[in-house]
Amino acid sequence: MRADATGEGPLYRALLHHAQERPDAPALADADHRLDYAATLHEVDRRAAALAASGDAWTVLDEQADGKLGFALDYLAAARANTPVVVAEGTALTSEIADLLRARADEVRGLGLAAPEVMFTSGSSSRAKAVLLDGHRMYGKARRINAFMGDARQATEILTLPLRHSFGLGRLRCAIAAGRGVRLVDRLESPDGLFAVADAYPSAGLALIATQVKILLDRYPGALGGFADRLAYLEIGSEPMEAGHRRALTALLPDTRLGMHYGMTELSRATMVDLHAPGPAGLGAGHPLPDVELAFDAGDGTGTGEDGAPEATEGEILLRGDAMLRAYVDDTGIRPVAPGSRLRTGDHGHRAADGSLVVEGRLSNVVKILGKKVSMEETESALRPLLAGGDCVCVASELVPGVTTLVAVVEANGPGAPDRAALHRELGARLPAHQVPRRFVTVDRLPRLPGGKTDRRAAAELVRRRPARG
Repeated sequence: MRADATGEGPLYRALLHHAQERPDAPALADADHRLDYAATLHEVDRRAAALAASGDAWTVLDEQADGKLGFALDYLAAARANTPVVVAEGTALTSEIADLLRARADEVRGLGLAAPEVMFTSGSSSRAKAVLLDGHRMYGKARRINAFMGDARQATEILTLPLRHSFGLGRLRCAIAAGRGVRLVDRLESPDGLFAVADAYPSAGLALIATQVKILLDRYPGALGGFADRLAYLEIGSEPMEAGHRRALTALLPDTRLGMHYGMTELSRATMVDLHAPGPAGLGAGHPLPDVELAFDAGDGTGTGEDGAPEATEGEILLRGDAMLRAYVDDTGIRPVAPGSRLRTGDHGHRAADGSLVVEGRLSNVVKILGKKVSMEETESALRPLLAGGDCVCVASELVPGVTTLVAVVEANGPGAPDRAALHRELGARLPAHQVPRRFVTVDRLPRLPGGKTDRRAAAELVRRRPARG
């Protein structure tokens, strides 16, 4: 075993520390392999040596080709060798970006990154874009996440998220930083499979996107509760969760550390909220992590409070932080992001009375109806509990030229269509009149983007094509 790691990255130094302190402790496992920290270190060193011998300035990590365990070991090997990495996105774009970065090495060096790392994100669209990050700073982010979520060193993380995505790779960093074991699950076809894996461990941790949590709560009520005695923590990401789902989750898991984050690939986690703590209902996203600054662009002359300007308390959410991206990369070149600049999220939100962030939805999903601001996502949050497990999406449509109308596209769940009159009546009791949809259009399935999010543009086109139906 190596006794010194002064030239390597902090993630590798954490691995080395745990291998020296607890060599027999579980580190990485999948369905066919079990590696303790000593064995993991040995394999990482072997792969790092091969990586250094290859002479490649950038290494491409491909989860789909190598599986999660191979990806995780290669990622740690890159941290050992301080080799820049491109996390494969699954299309020819990955190779194009890697070739461009090899050809423009001087530009990358000019950005001053200690450990260049490229990930892809599609945000709210289906088009991938490459984001250039600093791996060392992402390790610092992992330590701040661990500080919020708690140590739980004896827990084994059941990692079902793709490692090629920011949330999944971030969870791997968190586990290695803390010295936890990680059970990598390549494919999760049902909740039964998740719980079967978790049953093997006396203490476990999970990370799920909000949609997965909603499905568990709606379609498998009480299933998480049977796991409560050994679930040390659950981190939830990707999108807001309605107040009803939050209440159900905290009731099922009263002793589990429940953390939900708001963020994006360009910055990783920006804010985190403890779901057991009191706070804004519905869409509360918590307070910024210590390295993140939050501001708003109201679009009315108020702003970030810098240079003596008034500070806005609502508007487009602006973020900056230590782990923020340093450049976007596409087939035209490298587009640096100036240090200290603020990231425009494209989301609308406001600062609650306790200083926490409330995310109201995408800017494009906040519209004016009858002269009043309407968050379509807030209406959706009120509508979903009335759909018996079905889903919905709201769109703004001009049913009468020049007059914007709110329309709900509702997914049928089981035989028959939802009772539109009952939905209108129930929503009218919960929301102001201008937030209640004027029309309801029923479909068998909502249109989805490749990542699983609702395709609002396709839903709006569906409404446009069916002006006299629904």
